[in-house]
Amino acid sequence: MTKEILIVGASGRVGQRLMHILQENDAYHVVGTSSHPATDSQLVQLDLHGDFEAIHEVIAPFDIVFFTAGSRGKDLLQVDLNGNVKVARAAEQVGVERFIQLSAVNALNQRNWVTPKAGDLTDYHIARYYADQATTQTNLAYTIVQAGSLLENEATHLIQAYPISQTGQRLTMSDGVNQGNTLDDVAQVLAETLHHPNLAQKVIEIENGTESIGDALAQI
Repeated sequence: MTKEILIVGASGRVGQRLMHILQENDAYHVVGTSSHPATDSQLVQLDLHGDFEAIHEVIAPFDIVFFTAGSRGKDLLQVDLNGNVKVARAAEQVGVERFIQLSAVNALNQRNWVTPKAGDLTDYHIARYYADQATTQTNLAYTIVQAGSLLENEATHLIQAYPISQTGQRLTMSDGVNQGNTLDDVAQVLAETLHHPNLAQKVIEIENGTESIGDALAQI
């Protein structure tokens, strides 16, 4: 039976790549969201500024929801925080099978927000912190994927993946310095998460690494 998949944020750098990957699988019928009236059968209008009921109505027909939307710092409260929370809560009410959310490294670890390198991202981290917290408090079969800096480089198909605690700490030993992720690899991780039920109700961090994506996710 074909799975109905919705990608919230399908016009973004990761969302576009994710949509392309999932559309290659005949077992999926993939639809992306647009904040404007949709003229393409592969798109549906969803305004993250809209009320909860309107968002719920859009999500209702879908089995699986990805949240990859982001304002790139321009509308953090309405999109990255409140928009994410409304989508997650609507997905919970609908009863979707999986909810996969793209987030950022250190989003749940406030101690790491005060480093000089992260100084200009504090507001973004605050938005992501509360959005991620809200998702973890649902009954969804969620997976939150916390990616490092998004790189325009060619895909490597190799990553490291770490389980993350509710306070944002890595639960496995590592050198602690995230090496970033290519955009293509992030999209591939999100897509492959569907094949790993072991990732349900987990937060994971990813970075460029040495393991195949499938192997890295299977070990979480």
